[in-house]
Amino acid sequence: MVELDDKQLLELYRTGKAEQIFNEMVRRYHSRIYWVARRMVKSHEDADDIAQEVFVRAHSALKDFRGEANIYTWLYRIAVNLSINHLRKQKVRKLVDISDYLNFLSKDAEQDKNVMRDENTTLIESAIQTLPE
Repeated sequence: MVELDDKQLLELYRTGKAEQIFNEMVRRYHSRIYWVARRMVKSHEDADDIAQEVFVRAHSALKDFRGEANIYTWLYRIAVNLSINHLRKQKVRKLVDISDYLNFLSKDAEQDKNVMRDENTTLIESAIQTLPE
């Protein structure tokens, strides 16, 4: 395919060559979108998932894309938003994990108190038994 600008790509997309044009967009922009996500989320797997999701969403919304911005700018914004959402979910997940750990520690501390109370009870009972009547 001859290198077309964004306006030409959109015109062709709207004339019925949707899949061919979409494939060209993926070829043209996938690597750049992947690296936008990778810089934000720091993980190859997560960045790869985000880049894929960017193109899934773009495919769904391309028919409504007005073309006021460049296609790359639009894809970039989708990638940034998805990366931010991913980071937020990770942060919430970490908070949940920490609270689970704290709950475990408090249960563990409660068990320690019970063990010490039982040991103290045993020691007191032994001491009482050794007392003269």
